[in-house]
Amino acid sequence: MKILYFIFSIVVIPPCLAINLDLLKDNLTVHLEVVDVDGNPIPGAKLELYFTHTGLQRQVSGDRTKVFKREFDGEEKVTIKYKSYKSIGIRAKKEEYWPSFMRYNFTQKDRTDRETDGSPNGHYQKEFTIVLRKKENPRPMFVHKSKYHATRTFNTPMGYDFEVGDLVEPFGTGKTTDLIFTLHQDKKEGKAYSHRLEMTFPQPEDGLIIINKEPGSESKLLLGAVAPENGYVPELNYTKGVEKRGWKFWVFQRPSKEELENVEGYWFRTRTEKNPENGEIKSRYGKINGPITFLVDELGGAFYFTYYFSPNQSRLLEWNGESLVPNANLQSVKKR
Repeated sequence: MKILYFIFSIVVIPPCLAINLDLLKDNLTVHLEVVDVDGNPIPGAKLELYFTHTGLQRQVSGDRTKVFKREFDGEEKVTIKYKSYKSIGIRAKKEEYWPSFMRYNFTQKDRTDRETDGSPNGHYQKEFTIVLRKKENPRPMFVHKSKYHATRTFNTPMGYDFEVGDLVEPFGTGKTTDLIFTLHQDKKEGKAYSHRLEMTFPQPEDGLIIINKEPGSESKLLLGAVAPENGYVPELNYTKGVEKRGWKFWVFQRPSKEELENVEGYWFRTRTEKNPENGEIKSRYGKINGPITFLVDELGGAFYFTYYFSPNQSRLLEWNGESLVPNANLQSVKKR
């Protein structure tokens, strides 16, 4: 007598895998245009699109990305259709402009909203506008990625020399104060503390301007080609520390992490001379790649940043890749 055994197995598809399986069937249409800073189309701009595959799609196709190359004619938006999406990288370039690169990570909302256009196959559309900044007059500048400046000295102003690329004596080798850093400490209950990094300038007319990121402005040229003539504020403060909430201690920072991540950079002017008779301003201008990095522990703080400083009183701030800072650290300096 033979006994037959039947084995039944139930395959449960995890929700995330089910989503990925569904995404393999989705149709995505991307529409792109390339414009200048005034919003005018740039015919002849070349586009490269990098679609990053989901894990499941990578298993099916064997590729991490799918690349498309197109040229923008300036009349109609470039349209590319593709199945499935995780993220997309878009590079735009034209010879007389600084190239731009932006990345967009598709969210869960993107995936669910694909059904709202009414099409039967869940067709989803996304539009992108890429901004290219025109090349004007690239030139050598004082460019440096400052080293990690750590200090446990509180309430003591420390000058920074943009030409030397270091703190001013006795904290470094600098000679002329262009920007002043002061670390303030506020002791609180138990493990709670607060450190504030104050950034000021030596002259009343010196200052900086904070510039936030704008969609499509991911240009290789940081901020723009020409520093503003007015609008500079004399002080900037970053605060970090630990505070007590009930019986727990929490790390905090002001501005918040989200606010700082939105900062593209800072224009600044220093060494300002004002004519008392006609009010004419003569200054040295520059820009800082944002945000300025500020780290703290209970005993002190540290900061570092990347800057571009004009060699004269011109407001033109396009860097050609040659730094005038002695022994400049240009590692990972990608902006111009």
